[in-house]
Amino acid sequence: MAFNRDYMSRAGGGPNAPGLFTYKTMDALTVVDASGYFGGTTDGQSIASTAQIGDTIFVTVVTNMGASNEALADSGNVVVITNASGVVDTTDETAQTITDSR
Repeated sequence: MAFNRDYMSRAGGGPNAPGLFTYKTMDALTVVDASGYFGGTTDGQSIASTAQIGDTIFVTVVTNMGASNEALADSGNVVVITNASGVVDTTDETAQTITDSR
């Protein structure tokens, strides 16, 4: 599955503060943090025109996206480190531990 802008939303930030975005996908975090995942496309899906260095993207990885049995598989965040010539690159993901022991 490739980046799909329909599953990304701006959650905060401003002209003088880094942006905060949320994104839901079925792609593994190691795929999402690859250079060019969020940009470098010509199909209108790129966030290169809006992403700025320092913006944080909170990524939720699910299985069966959109189905009645959609389930959380992983979660983490990436930070935009470069945005040049329409190609957005992010840091390696900072994964979160997903548990429900209570």
